[in-house]
Amino acid sequence: MYDAQSVPHALDRVLTWLIDSPIGGRRRVSPYVNWQTFSRLATGIACAFGRPIWGLNPASTTLSCPIHPMRLYASNETTDRETRTALTPETAEKLIRSGFEVTFESGLGARADFPDAAYEAIGAQPLDRDTGLAQADVALWVGPPELSAVHKMKRGALSAGFLDPFQRRDVLEAFVNQGVTGVSLEMMPRSTLAQKMDAISSQANIAGYMAVIVAAERLNRIFPMMMTPAGTLSPVKVFVIGIGVAG
Repeated sequence: MYDAQSVPHALDRVLTWLIDSPIGGRRRVSPYVNWQTFSRLATGIACAFGRPIWGLNPASTTLSCPIHPMRLYASNETTDRETRTALTPETAEKLIRSGFEVTFESGLGARADFPDAAYEAIGAQPLDRDTGLAQADVALWVGPPELSAVHKMKRGALSAGFLDPFQRRDVLEAFVNQGVTGVSLEMMPRSTLAQKMDAISSQANIAGYMAVIVAAERLNRIFPMMMTPAGTLSPVKVFVIGIGVAG
């Protein structure tokens, strides 16, 4: 199985092996291929994947890429109760290093204590929602997007987030009509190969901790056992209902 990192690396090794000269350690064109053909091939690979290959860097001013890097846009959440953000500065930096062009709506991480300056410091650029969605190849959200936002996305784009597909059929129909591919993160299988895309486990862990805090706040007694000169308080009996490995 290949991904955006392994493919350019493998092709880089193949190109280097084919044109390396066995005499004097100098690079020269193989007698079986044309230099211009190799140059166009390597340039296309570097531009398509947005990653350096065979000495060609798509971020270089000397390399004219026929296509733009993949554009990613992260939008604000529209519900007042949602404090999470679809993109953190740390993740944005990794995406930029991988060749993505990352843009975001101003205030994206404000509720999660990530100011706009933290995103701009690593190379992400603020962009208004209408322009960002119209240009984006990939749009990121936490919850399902509004129908008006889907209608602003370009045909062929990809949307990723928690889509709640069984309850939000209107969003799915909007994706179909707009020609947008929707990826519902909560439907990702929790398999060994998909562990990096598992967005449920982390949220379930947080919900579990929060459940204990809420229960303790509502209970009319303390949780632990306490032995005092005035007597002993028995610990609270807790019945945990859950699913999964730690259920």
